[in-house]
Amino acid sequence: MLIESVQTVAGWLTNPTTGVNAIRLTVPRYSGDAAPPAVTVVQQFRSDEAARGQAPLTGLPALEVALFQDPASEMAPSVRPFPMDGEVQIQIRYIAAKQTATQVAVRDAALTLRCVARAIAARAIAGTVVNEVQLITASGFRVLAMYVADGDTVVSGALIATLRVRDAWTHPT
Repeated sequence: MLIESVQTVAGWLTNPTTGVNAIRLTVPRYSGDAAPPAVTVVQQFRSDEAARGQAPLTGLPALEVALFQDPASEMAPSVRPFPMDGEVQIQIRYIAAKQTATQVAVRDAALTLRCVARAIAARAIAGTVVNEVQLITASGFRVLAMYVADGDTVVSGALIATLRVRDAWTHPT
């Protein structure tokens, strides 16, 4: 349920028709502002850096797709019978090279995260099933304003999406 949610969202973001790089040139912006640059998408189950919560060292700017871990909103332990439905929170961080001007990195992050929301909304429909996990809806988008230096990179924005998922494998018939 966790791996499928992260990998499915990463797949939506890299889709050649509805993904972030496919739509970034069409994102509404102020006259004179450049479109955000193309991004590389990495995710925590396929990248050592992302698995450790570290920014990638190559392929910048990048979007990092990972589970969002917020102790305040963690679900309580389940008892039998295990529930089929649950929520998974996904965090998408925009990571720029450290030498990128601050206002440019923040603006590019804002525009790119708007593309992220559109790319997820374009694909988040009932029926997406991977490994007996169905992604039912994506909602509860929260945009986090941040500017955090991480070595040679800077995280200049993040978006949290709440996915409603159904894990049929954990609830055999």
